[in-house]
Amino acid sequence: MRLTPQFNGERSDHDRTCGYGTPENHCGKPATWHVLWTVDGTNSLDCDEHMADAEKQWVFYGRHRLGPHCLHPEALFYEDRCEVPGGPRQVDLTVREDAPPWLLPEGLSR
Repeated sequence: MRLTPQFNGERSDHDRTCGYGTPENHCGKPATWHVLWTVDGTNSLDCDEHMADAEKQWVFYGRHRLGPHCLHPEALFYEDRCEVPGGPRQVDLTVREDAPPWLLPEGLSR
């Protein structure tokens, strides 16, 4: 009995589609999950449907929602994201409607 699925091999750094299936016939839907199957770094990208299937039949080491750094060759896998060491962190900024103009980021106006 296998604990992890068969893998399709290497993927392009720009391929953000679900890799479930065979190299000749894989899902191809937009991926939403980044799954770490083994501690040595075997990983895949999966859509919601195939992540639900994977949860039922395979053992994985970790997973998180697919983010901007997930396919970077130097990225480190964390529980909730991938991050490039020493790289800039992604920050989401929300400005309240009633915020004074001097609080607005440079170049942003209402």
